[in-house]
Amino acid sequence: MSNEASAAMNLPPIDKKMNINTIIMVAGFALTFMMTIGGMVWTSSQLAGQISSNTKMIMDYRATTDSRIAAIEADTRQIDNLAYRINAAEGANIAVSKSLEDLKAAVSEQSGDLKLVREILQRLDRQSSPTSFSPTVLR
Repeated sequence: MSNEASAAMNLPPIDKKMNINTIIMVAGFALTFMMTIGGMVWTSSQLAGQISSNTKMIMDYRATTDSRIAAIEADTRQIDNLAYRINAAEGANIAVSKSLEDLKAAVSEQSGDLKLVREILQRLDRQSSPTSFSPTVLR
């Protein structure tokens, strides 16, 4: 039994012959491996170029955006300034309107006073007759 057991335990001999199919398979695996590595290198170089291009575009966009924001801030400051100026002008208009109303009241009061003075002068003229004033001759 030991001969049978030892015969069953031996591996079959490996045939080390090279034929065309083996060469084609090994060449195909090598070519596939080289194409995969080449594709990865090419893709990484393309991605590096796109990343640098995208980075430049982002920086340009950021500069453009910053300038637009600065322009908007300047416009906002002008709008705030205009709002302040409008409020100041409205305050001045209110003050002028109040002064005009006061002036109208004063003119109306003076008009009444002038009418009173005129009536008084007319009464005085009526009371004094032309005969009471005799012409005096100066010599």
